[in-house]
Amino acid sequence: MSTRILGPLLLLALWFASWGDISWANLFSGLLVVGVISALSRRSFRGGSYRIHFIPLFRLLATLLIELVIGSVRVALAVLAPTERNTRSFFVDVELQVDEPLQVTVVADLLSLVPGSLAVDVEGGPPRIRVHAMGQDSPERVTRDVRRLERMTISAITAVPRRTATPSEDVR
Repeated sequence: MSTRILGPLLLLALWFASWGDISWANLFSGLLVVGVISALSRRSFRGGSYRIHFIPLFRLLATLLIELVIGSVRVALAVLAPTERNTRSFFVDVELQVDEPLQVTVVADLLSLVPGSLAVDVEGGPPRIRVHAMGQDSPERVTRDVRRLERMTISAITAVPRRTATPSEDVR
C-alpha cells in the first residue's frame, strides 16, 4: 500500500484512538483534520518547500512520546532523590548534518520539549546546536540522541529542491 494512502489512514486511526470511539462525528472531524494535514504537507513554507512523510513522522512522534516519559522520570528522580547522578548536568555542542531551516527548528524544538533537555542556542554555517542536558549518562550519549533525532526528522520532513528554469523555458 502506498504511503500516500497509508499515511492518512494511520493518521485517521490515531484520531479515532485519541477520541476512544468510532462515531460519525469523529469520522467527519477526522477526515477534516487528515485533509488539512495532507493539504499542508504539500504546501511551501518560508525558506523552501518541504514534504512531510507520514510513516517516518509517526515514528518520530512515537519516539518523542517515549522520550517525554523517560525525561519526566529523570526530572522526577532529580527532584525526589537528588543524587549526584540524577542531578548531573552539562552542555553539549552538536554539529548538525542538516542545513534546512525548518528541519533545524524542528530538532531544536523537539529537544526542548523533552523534560531535562533544552536547546539553548542554534548557530548557522554549519548548523550547531547547544544542548543543556540533565540526568544523562554522558555528553556522548546526548550527542547520539541528538543525531538520532536529527535523522528521524530528516526522514519525516524532507526538503524539496526548487525547480529552476532551463534556458529554453526562459525564452518562452
